[in-house]
Amino acid sequence: MAGPQSGFAETAITQNTGKAGTGRKRGRTLPGEARIWQANWERERKEKAEFEARKKQEKEAFKELMRDAERWKQAQLIREYTLAMPDPDPQWFSWANAKADWLDPYNPSNDEWLKEADKNDF
Repeated sequence: MAGPQSGFAETAITQNTGKAGTGRKRGRTLPGEARIWQANWERERKEKAEFEARKKQEKEAFKELMRDAERWKQAQLIREYTLAMPDPDPQWFSWANAKADWLDPYNPSNDEWLKEADKNDF
């Protein structure tokens, strides 16, 4: 006894094989055609799943790129700000630049006070 999928496959193939000139009557399906249909269906399903997985991966990678770019931009803004300050306090200048370094995705450093903070929250 055939399972529920084989009936579906046979129906789909039957609809495509009842063409004039084939020598077969509409409604007859050969077992080989059902296997070919199912193999094609499984291949298409696998390709679609792979495409969707790649699409998700690309979206996540792009989100990460945007987060890193934003953090870099914020770190650059802090650095520019500290340089623009007239006669900044040396201790403050050092502190502000250390925060910029901590925030910068390409110049990562540790910060004792912000070690548990998410850099993307700033």
